[in-house]
Order: sequence, then structure tokens, then C-alpha cells
Amino acid sequence: KKDIPAGVLVTYYNGIRMKAGEKSPYDDTGYAIFVEWNRDSKDGHKKGEHMDLPPQYHSSAAYRATLAHKINHSFTPNCSWTNADHPCLGFVPSITTMQEVKAGEELTIH
Repeated sequence: KKDIPAGVLVTYYNGIRMKAGEKSPYDDTGYAIFVEWNRDSKDGHKKGEHMDLPPQYHSSAAYRATLAHKINHSFTPNCSWTNADHPCLGFVPSITTMQEVKAGEELTIH
């Protein structure tokens, strides 16, 4: 464990990619996310490509290739949603530190 400076990409999010308007085959798992997480439409609703993580991969014992789905929520987060071009996964959501995170401190997102 070590300190992580502000502005460091710490993890990626990957899952089943779906086109705009396509419904997830996994009901409401709580793991769905829009690829361009910060793009709102004119009416304030999210639109565009989105991803969902199949239920069999919710456990980190079964899936560790990307770990953004394991970061805990906070109203005072130390990380933010960003996007990145991953060399294998393509353009995906990612998580970047907003401030220095000390060794052993939990990573959190809002």
C-alpha cells in the first residue's frame, strides 16, 4: 500500500456494452453505467452507450480485470468518474483521484 497523488487514474470500468436505448439483460443490478458518464442530454437525462456488469462478475473473487464497480459511494468522495482509452477495452469509464489518498485510505466516488 502506498499514497496515491491527485489526478491518478486508479481503475477502469468494463462490462457488456449496449447502444443507446438498449435495455440491460440483467434487470437493475446497480452496476450499470453510461460510457460517457458526464454527458447529459438537453432534458437532463443520461443517454448514449452504457455498460452493465453481468451478475456472475459482481464478486471480485470471480472478476478482477477492472475494479471500478467495487469503489464505495461517498458524499465526500476522494475520486471522480472520468473516461479513458484502454488499450484492450477501448473508450471506457474510469476513476481518477481528486486529491491525495493516503496508504490504507478507502477510495470513494459520488
